[in-house]
Amino acid sequence: MDDKIREGVAGVVDVLEQVAREIRELESEARDALYNRNDKATYRRKMEAKAVLLIDLHERTEEAVSALKGDLRRELQKGIENFAHRGEKALETASLFYMYALLYPEDYIEGEPNDLERYISDLRQRYLEE
Repeated sequence: MDDKIREGVAGVVDVLEQVAREIRELESEARDALYNRNDKATYRRKMEAKAVLLIDLHERTEEAVSALKGDLRRELQKGIENFAHRGEKALETASLFYMYALLYPEDYIEGEPNDLERYISDLRQRYLEE
């Protein structure tokens, strides 16, 4: 694989990994607020912030994605747009449950990767690992 392609995908993956860490931190803070302090307002703010992080993925990955060309560029744009769309729907519905569950499939088991983390892993396997 071309080094330029690998470098571009690595840039996208770096941003996605940072966002994934930020989301996990928000979820942890939200759970703490709700279950340890019964602070529903903080819980809501953290879940809304999670959705906004997904909405902002396009902007945060734009530089790295724009360095790529053709089908790969379109593929990454589509994947990122999917996560952004999910974040937008979560905010539109204003459902706390939807905001919490937006990265988790129905059959999710605690401790497994969420959808964003699985997407990152897939990108790593297909484009960065030899």
